[in-house]
Amino acid sequence: MESSQGEVGDDVDCWEYRGEGNASLVIANKKTHKVLKLHKCLLDPNSAKTSDVTYSAADMKQQVKYAESILKPLLGSYICVPEMVAVTSNFLQSINNKMKDCRPSARLHKTVDVNSKFALSLPDLSFLHPFHDEFNTPVYCVEIKVRVYIYITTDPCMLSLFV
Repeated sequence: MESSQGEVGDDVDCWEYRGEGNASLVIANKKTHKVLKLHKCLLDPNSAKTSDVTYSAADMKQQVKYAESILKPLLGSYICVPEMVAVTSNFLQSINNKMKDCRPSARLHKTVDVNSKFALSLPDLSFLHPFHDEFNTPVYCVEIKVRVYIYITTDPCMLSLFV
């Protein structure tokens, strides 16, 4: 594990279900106000868990690098760069067991990939900070789901749109 990466302990009691999509399950830590984005895989009833998408540590590093080098310069303080954190299979299995009853039944054909070695950690921005009460103003929250697209062109006018 690289020194810039954090580590998540095996204590699952402070984690709660936050939500999920097709490829990831998100859990929140009540104490640290952080969320973890965990990779999911298909649950094959005939055998062990099998991943439907190959998602490696290199892919995760690429996501972090994209946030740092492309999004952060464009959006400044409005973007949170994720941190790769080490997770154990014991922790992931415990999370699977704890979150099973919280998850929508339509999502139970997939489970957290217990073979993952890393997860992405981000600040939990879904709660209001105490200083907000002083301003007594409405709060708007927008989630930007970033997708990495590579567009190859030789037209210099089109290229300038993507740089």
